Amino acid sequence: MGDVRNEIEDCLGQDDTQRLTEAQTRRVKDVVKSTDGWRHVRGSGVAAIPNGEARQAADRLLSSLAELGLFVVPVGALEGWVPEIGGHGPAFVSAALDARAHETNGDLKDFVLGVAQSTSSG
Repeated sequence: MGDVRNEIEDCLGQDDTQRLTEAQTRRVKDVVKSTDGWRHVRGSGVAAIPNGEARQAADRLLSSLAELGLFVVPVGALEGWVPEIGGHGPAFVSAALDARAHETNGDLKDFVLGVAQSTSSG
């Protein structure tokens, strides 16, 4: 708790009569932002899950969900497939398709083929 207080005080600066700048406000928000497990998983996918039994359970869950037709992106958010493209949401998808990432990225290609095979055989 003391570290957080010190960081916030550092962000605020010496003059307590001035309004916070946008930069100060962002820094304070970053200091107090809690990091939850879901945020970490969304950013890293199954790599965020500890090795061993937890990872085995996650792999079994993803496999069972795929059998039901629910395909969970194992790298977290879609943008995790091709981080060198950048962007977010529809802009990322458009750029990834333009770059033909679904044909050149081996893991992504395997995922897409798995989804296609499952949906065409069901």
